[in-house]
Amino acid sequence: MNMHLHHCRVFVLMAIIVVAQAATMQLAPGNIVTTEKTIDNAWIESETTDGVKFFLGDVKSDKKVESTRKPGQYQKVIYTGNGEDLSFMKAENLYGKGKFDEAIEHYKKATVSARYHWVVEQAYRRAAECLAHSADKNEAVLSLLKEYLTRYQKNIHMAEVVLLRARLGLAAGDFAGATKDYQEMAKKGAVWSPTAELDGMIGQRNVLIAQKKFTESVAVLTPYLATLKPDENPDAFGKVALAMASDLAAEGNQVSALMRSVVDQFDNYAKLNKKLPAETAVQLADFEEPGRLADAVAANISV
Repeated sequence: MNMHLHHCRVFVLMAIIVVAQAATMQLAPGNIVTTEKTIDNAWIESETTDGVKFFLGDVKSDKKVESTRKPGQYQKVIYTGNGEDLSFMKAENLYGKGKFDEAIEHYKKATVSARYHWVVEQAYRRAAECLAHSADKNEAVLSLLKEYLTRYQKNIHMAEVVLLRARLGLAAGDFAGATKDYQEMAKKGAVWSPTAELDGMIGQRNVLIAQKKFTESVAVLTPYLATLKPDENPDAFGKVALAMASDLAAEGNQVSALMRSVVDQFDNYAKLNKKLPAETAVQLADFEEPGRLADAVAANISV
């Protein structure tokens, strides 16, 4: 069978399953915590980056009252039931025991069988987390995350999901993909989570460090550090400042090592060139600035 045709059929089948499941999704019971009070016995229809939509009253009644809370108007939703989905409950039990390999398939089944959106979403995230415990399952994790983000494009766990995808990309050497994800986190941090912007900036720095681009990493963090106030966000300020100090030190060590290598190589060159005084290499070793060393080497090579 043509591989492209196979993928298309799988995609269509998945779409049919998702549509069929969506028609049977139910309102999930929960409590909504706000700064003023907790809204008890709510029935949540959806919770996204746009806010939470819920109903109050008898869930089976036409007189139930619809309401919403935008981001900033509530702190969190505490779900009080999982719909007693057997696959999800079995997966959670295995997950709690650290049996990640066994939990994966049950979580995958729950993404289709569960009747509450929050259960489906958690099943996706937990399945991805379980897969991530195996070093050779990166492709499977990325495929699962793609499916999750296709179904729930505005889920409130975007920061967590994109961070996992970025880390997997970085580990696999996909620097461009990881950088794109980290940049998205930094850009949408205010909407996604309190730490998403910081994680995005540090992530971009980690991608550059993996490529030994110390100067570029400092350049990325410098303007971000200027926006942080140590008295308001000491943890973020300290983390970024420490990263920059580490990168500056690494950059210095790299330059010093490079200069030593240049002097050693020039020493070998001098021994073969009878026109150069024997002490030339010793004199070059006294230079502390890379620019002056480069000029001196260039001048002596032209001799």
